[in-house]
Amino acid sequence: MKYPKTMCVFLSAAVVTTSVLSSGVAAYATDGEETVEAIEIQERSEVVEEPEMLETLEVSEEPEQPETSEEPETPEEPETPEEPETPEEPEQPEQPETPEEPEQPEEPEQPEQPETPEEPETPTVGEKPEKSQMPEVSKDSTAPKKSESLKSWKGNSNYSASKPFLAIGDRVRYNVELPIEGIPSFITQEMIVGALKAQDETGYPASVTIAQIIQESGFGKYGPGGEEGKGLSYLAYQYCNLFGIKGSGTAGSTILNTFEMTAEGEVYHTSAGFRAYNTYTECIEDRSKLLMEVYSDLTENVTDANTFAMKIGKRWATSIHYGQSLIRVMERYDLYRLDDMTLMDFSNMIGRFANPCPGSAITSTFGYRTFDNAFHRGIDMGTGADNIPTYAAEAGTVTYAGAAGNAGNLIVIDHGDGLVTKYMHHARIYVEEGQHVEKGQQIGLSGTTGRSTGNHLHFQVEENGKAADPMKYLQDEE
Repeated sequence: MKYPKTMCVFLSAAVVTTSVLSSGVAAYATDGEETVEAIEIQERSEVVEEPEMLETLEVSEEPEQPETSEEPETPEEPETPEEPETPEEPEQPEQPETPEEPEQPEEPEQPEQPETPEEPETPTVGEKPEKSQMPEVSKDSTAPKKSESLKSWKGNSNYSASKPFLAIGDRVRYNVELPIEGIPSFITQEMIVGALKAQDETGYPASVTIAQIIQESGFGKYGPGGEEGKGLSYLAYQYCNLFGIKGSGTAGSTILNTFEMTAEGEVYHTSAGFRAYNTYTECIEDRSKLLMEVYSDLTENVTDANTFAMKIGKRWATSIHYGQSLIRVMERYDLYRLDDMTLMDFSNMIGRFANPCPGSAITSTFGYRTFDNAFHRGIDMGTGADNIPTYAAEAGTVTYAGAAGNAGNLIVIDHGDGLVTKYMHHARIYVEEGQHVEKGQQIGLSGTTGRSTGNHLHFQVEENGKAADPMKYLQDEE
């Protein structure tokens, strides 16, 4: 399965998003879709955008599909790699087929017996790979519920305060027992992780963060569920921009056509540059920075999510009903429960490890392999012809991120207490040495760099320097 960030699905539908100026002043627009969805978010602005009119940045080419992936033994820790060269802008990708919704990984076929490979040499350090773009997409599909009309929400003051926030210390100790259910299928694990991390660090309610993602980027026609209008907007799917933020992001910017609204309600057509990101985590972190720099005068001393939504709504979009619309979304999906959670709570709900490569199929297991007379120190997670997102299995510190000979583009994460995970053969790397990553945070794209015969992720777990079977950590995911 493929969830390409760098490959866009050129459907005829327009993109769903509300744009936000880098200065903090929002641009509100309307799209050509018949209706946003059953929630009837009539105040939401949407970017009318034909993919052919975009100026696309850093679009990576599709790798060829080999048959079966093999893996060498664990490389020794390489030296600090050299700085990467400035990436060249590749050609525009061909139009892919609409990605199908991934199910449980298929049972891998037994690999054909090749000739006995030579023992891999100690990996050499090369240049770090270029960064690219790919969003993560949700697997399941949850239909939204019908809601009442927005007529009763007219007027900025027509709202009630929600339950006051728990103190940060209380939230850290709070443990949610029930699993998270009833949230739209396009809301991914990484989005929840990012929203809860922002809440832990800044106090910005996760309920409002997720409500904005639903309103700005949800119920679009791109990615899994898109054919039924339950996917993401083009801006979110292709460029990881979840909030319609204007300007230049970590992966540059892209020009889109949009309709915007004046304070008097007049709609006009224009084009604007929207920020592009490599991952959803980068986008959510950028939103937090924007709120601190531009909205702190509005959010100071706010103690509940509804008031927070109303306050930021005054600047985020030109619609006078933006804040009330966010409250409606929070109520419809009971997003307030996220405000009582911490990142640690959600991490425990995920399981011992997060799946490092959802949508892949295990093509080679841990242990001795008869076909090459070698001991395989990890598992191979095949991704076919596609480069799909890889994620940190557990929170930790990146100790290496770069080229490593036979291991290809390698990421090593130290989780403490002698536990280390290694992720090999990446096509792209989105983290840096010394960076702290969270469980479920995207770290790269699968690939076939190094000694490899096909796109896959070699995932390896080490306990005090000794390779251990990853499946005992991933069994909750299987």
